[in-house]
Amino acid sequence: MDDRYNNFEQLLSTERENIDFRRIVKQRNSPWLIVAPHGGGIEPGTSELAEAIARFDHSLYTFEGIRKSNNRILHIPSSQFDDPLLLKLLNNAVGTITIHGCNGNEQIVYVGGLQVEIRDRIIARLSKNGIKSAISSNPSLQGLDENNICNKCKSGKGVQFELTEGLRSAMFISLSRTGRKIKTNLFKTFVKTIRTVIKDEQLQI
Repeated sequence: MDDRYNNFEQLLSTERENIDFRRIVKQRNSPWLIVAPHGGGIEPGTSELAEAIARFDHSLYTFEGIRKSNNRILHIPSSQFDDPLLLKLLNNAVGTITIHGCNGNEQIVYVGGLQVEIRDRIIARLSKNGIKSAISSNPSLQGLDENNICNKCKSGKGVQFELTEGLRSAMFISLSRTGRKIKTNLFKTFVKTIRTVIKDEQLQI
């Protein structure tokens, strides 16, 4: 499916904030920025994960589709996502983690991005904790484009998660708006694992 909007300005010309979409923007005293650019009803479960990983410690940006239906039209490609509020956060971040959803029934998260050392540590830690993770063979899920928002922080290197629908479905009672309010132990294990890894990374602001 082709994206309707190629950048944020195009989206704003048609869609209404707090009616069609909403943004959560939190600048905190942390080198880490956690991002869900396709949250809410666009790629369900991703904004809930971003908020839980950031908690009150790390900077946070979520863009969430809140339309009653057809939220998929709000999807802007990661290499073209240029919301000025997000770009400002990126300019102050040393490390970035972006959280996306992809198709697939298998319960797996594909970990990518140009920050390969941290990427590999995350894969190892998730696997140790029983969550299947790997680098995707699909180039579109690898997060290697330097224009991808995961790589647009100060260091020019970030980490990207692509969670299959199967994995996200197992993290909540369901992926409906109400179902996502109730998280499973898998959700909590995933969040705890990622928070532990980034806590161990001594990034300097």
